[in-house]
Amino acid sequence: MSIRVVAVACLACLASVVEATAQTDFFWDGSSGNYSDVGRWFPLTGPPGNLDRALFQSGTTFTVTGGGTPLQAVVAVNDVTFAGAIAPTGSSTSSSLEVGLTSLGQATFLGSGASLTAGTAVTVGNASTGTLIFAGGATGSSQGMVGAAAVNLGLNGSGNGTMTITGMDSEFTSTGSFDLGGIGTGEVNVEDMAHLDTNGSLALGQAGLNMAVAFGSHGTLNISGDATVHNELQTNLGLGGHGILNISSGSFTTTDGGTANPALSIARFTNSEGELNVSGTGQVTTEGEIIVGGGGNGSMTITDQGVVQSNVTVGLPALVGFGASATGTVTIDGPDTAWNVTDALIIGESGDATVDILNGGTLFLEDTVGGGDPYLFIGYQNNSDGELNVSSASQVTAQGRLVVGGNGYGTMTITDAGVVDSTVTTLLPASVGQGNNGWGTVTIEDSGSIWNITDALIVAENGFGEVDLYNGGTLYVEDTGGGGDPYIRVGDKANSSGHIHVRDATSFLDASFIPVTLGTEESSSGSLSIEDGGEAFIQYTTVGQSGYGELYVYTNSVLTTGTAVLAQGDTGEAYADVADGSSWDVLGQLIIGQGGYAEAYLYDATLSVDEFIVLGDLENSYGMLSVDTSSVGGTLTSLTVGNLGEGELGLYGPSTFDVNGPTDLAIESTGTALLTVGFDSSYTTADTLTVGDEGDATFDVIGEAQTGTTFIAKTAGASSAYVSGGTWTINNAGPASGSLFVGGSDTTAGGAGTITVLGTLDVNNLLKVYGGSVVTLNSGTIHAAQVDVLGRIDGFGTIDAPTTNVEGTIAPSTLFLDTGRLVFDGDLTLFSMSELDVDLDGLIEQSEFDVVDVLGNAMLDGALNVSLVGGFTLELGQSFEIMDIVGTRSGTFSGLGEGALVGNFGGIDLFISYLGGNGNDVVLFTLAAGLPGDGNGDGWVDGLDYLLWASHYGTHPGPDGDITDGDYNDDGSVDGLDYLLWAGNYGSHAALSVPEPCSLAILVSAAGLLGQRRRTERPARRGREVRPRRVLAPRSSDTVPGSPPGLSARGAI
Repeated sequence: MSIRVVAVACLACLASVVEATAQTDFFWDGSSGNYSDVGRWFPLTGPPGNLDRALFQSGTTFTVTGGGTPLQAVVAVNDVTFAGAIAPTGSSTSSSLEVGLTSLGQATFLGSGASLTAGTAVTVGNASTGTLIFAGGATGSSQGMVGAAAVNLGLNGSGNGTMTITGMDSEFTSTGSFDLGGIGTGEVNVEDMAHLDTNGSLALGQAGLNMAVAFGSHGTLNISGDATVHNELQTNLGLGGHGILNISSGSFTTTDGGTANPALSIARFTNSEGELNVSGTGQVTTEGEIIVGGGGNGSMTITDQGVVQSNVTVGLPALVGFGASATGTVTIDGPDTAWNVTDALIIGESGDATVDILNGGTLFLEDTVGGGDPYLFIGYQNNSDGELNVSSASQVTAQGRLVVGGNGYGTMTITDAGVVDSTVTTLLPASVGQGNNGWGTVTIEDSGSIWNITDALIVAENGFGEVDLYNGGTLYVEDTGGGGDPYIRVGDKANSSGHIHVRDATSFLDASFIPVTLGTEESSSGSLSIEDGGEAFIQYTTVGQSGYGELYVYTNSVLTTGTAVLAQGDTGEAYADVADGSSWDVLGQLIIGQGGYAEAYLYDATLSVDEFIVLGDLENSYGMLSVDTSSVGGTLTSLTVGNLGEGELGLYGPSTFDVNGPTDLAIESTGTALLTVGFDSSYTTADTLTVGDEGDATFDVIGEAQTGTTFIAKTAGASSAYVSGGTWTINNAGPASGSLFVGGSDTTAGGAGTITVLGTLDVNNLLKVYGGSVVTLNSGTIHAAQVDVLGRIDGFGTIDAPTTNVEGTIAPSTLFLDTGRLVFDGDLTLFSMSELDVDLDGLIEQSEFDVVDVLGNAMLDGALNVSLVGGFTLELGQSFEIMDIVGTRSGTFSGLGEGALVGNFGGIDLFISYLGGNGNDVVLFTLAAGLPGDGNGDGWVDGLDYLLWASHYGTHPGPDGDITDGDYNDDGSVDGLDYLLWAGNYGSHAALSVPEPCSLAILVSAAGLLGQRRRTERPARRGREVRPRRVLAPRSSDTVPGSPPGLSARGAI
């Protein structure tokens, strides 16, 4: 902001009185008398003429009366009182009147008939001490000239000039510069209803009133007793020296004369000092720009009901701390004490500035609607430093934009019931840290201290901004409904950083109808923290719109918001932490990770939500909520974890989460979700739970969960649920009255669902496992009214259901092992499309081979799939009870009747029986080890084995372990001893040697099987049909060819 300066009159040219060539000095005789009395003058040819000089320098006090012929030359006085009129004209090089030219001097104009009309300058205290007094109605005037001021008080370094105007109707008027302290010291006292009128001159290039013109000079103007002073065209309090204006009553008015110059400048230039002190009933009015601290050290102090009225414009504002080297201070102290400014005020334009308002003082910035947008800036330009301190029930009213930290450093402190009222708009908001280099801080401290804002506040618009509320301080932002949507933005533009802190129990942020955004644009950051019992009430809240937002609620604090969105845009990031006995009440929706990345943590806290919660809303978003030793509830209508994005919800410690409606995990195909109910935590949803609709989801219950009808992988995708140690209860809410559908809906198949149960799963109605989906028991228990399996049930544990219908697969197993035990506490029906997978890894049930226990009835059908695992090999004489059926059994596995061959494993046949245990258990078994005399290895010791022996009789194969050569005792010779071994075992078969635990029923069954096999397989082996026939004892003449002597073929076929 530029200031054009009116030039100050040249002083050097007035340093001495220059005599004209034809000038005669006339000396007054030092006694009282009439000015025109010839006898009073020396030489006696007086009075002085128009080119002469009148010297009143007798050293005594006297009175000059009468008017005489107006003087045309210079009047120089020491001690004289004028009762009449004089009109010295002076010249461009000579003052009209000089008081105290080289020695002490005083001139008094006394009474209404006394007057001074000076054609040029009046100089008081040129090089000595001079006093000029107008009293009792006396008047005076002076006229500046080019290069010469109208009045000089204390012209030179040793000069000390004083002018006093006192009494009603006493008046002095100057045209041109009125200088108090040119190089020396000057003082003006305007008292007791007197008047001083000073007028600058554009033609002369002179300001109206200058105090302390040169460095080291001093100038003082004192106004009291209802006196008045008016200056036209610029007042300078301290151009180069120290200037002071004191007013205790009366008025002082100064204008800019219609120019772009300051009406009042205090400490105009570098190293100058200036003071304006307004007290009592004194009033100062500036018509035009006012500067407190132009380039030097300036102060304005208003006390004891004093008032300063600054009528400025947005283009020529009131300025405190104008230049880079300037220091400006304003103090407004006391009730009814005020500084009233129209339209525009800058505290710290380029320099340092402080405005203190205390003890009921008032700063009022008025919007006059006079063109342009009004404003109050604190810390305007780079490197500036501005402070506004409002305390002790004082008040600031700013009708226009308020900026704390434009491009400089700005602070505003409101304490001890101070109040700041900011009337701003959404287009021109209050701003803390407005410029790129701006650094703004606002502190509101103590009960009753408040900052009231209409419609809009930005904390860190482009720079750094911070608002702190302490010890009962209040920030109140009101929606006036005056056009535009109101807002609070904390961290607005790129690279900005803003913070609002509510720091203790009685402090309060009240923006109940104002949306709040923390981190508005990309690369911005904004935070709101509420601590130690503080409270905040705000409307729609966005934490991380496109930038980074943080929300903290600590130590018994309360945050109430409308709908809250964390990480709204795709570049938005958000972090929220509510802890230590604090609460967050959301009077609307809570969306964590709408388009960006968001994390929220609750620890020893309460979250209440009126509408719904969504975690991971849009595609590529991430939303996480961690609930630790906390509770979540309210009228919460629904929960979505992973809509189009990724969502994660975790409950830890003794936490509760209650949803008064449905819960949906991973709704769309791009959605992913994880919901964990940790140890000692509980989760309740009063309606349906969908664990993966089209996306992939995981639901893990370690603590307690209660849901309505539940769908896992409802439509598509791959989703899982775990009961990892607690209890999950599915009540009768939702369709199908509290059922669980794994891999589909209540009507159709969907994606691939899995559920793993280590704890307890209670299903009020139906558990249905669709094809492609799996239920795994890891020592867990499932309670249901009915179980339908089209997919797979595996693991080890118990299914407690009156009826379990299987069209899919049952596969017992154990965690980290291939084998295990499944218990069906109820009836089990295996349909034709079902499969029972049995793994054999040894002879110990459950740990080495699979077992299915049916505590009710079993209806068998479908496939039985047997696998050897872990390198296990079958041996003869082994058995495996794979099904223990307490009730009745009906049916058999497809293609496997009683005693049927299940398969051959490593050359050993494995058979099945349904007559094991209590007579209806299912057992797999191998045949017993080979019998002595069973040379052909068909399981029978019979005539065929005799023929085999007989055909090799007499040979000597040697001991080779092979009995197919008839050497049944393997002694190396086929002889009678081998016959005796055959005869001793004749009629035996292998089934009679099957070891325990096979029952007699199994043995009988096996015998039948072997008989059948003997009848069916033997023709194929011998290539001819075998018909049963009676075995006859041979006659004595009937010998078997090759038989030993004396032996018959008895018993041979």
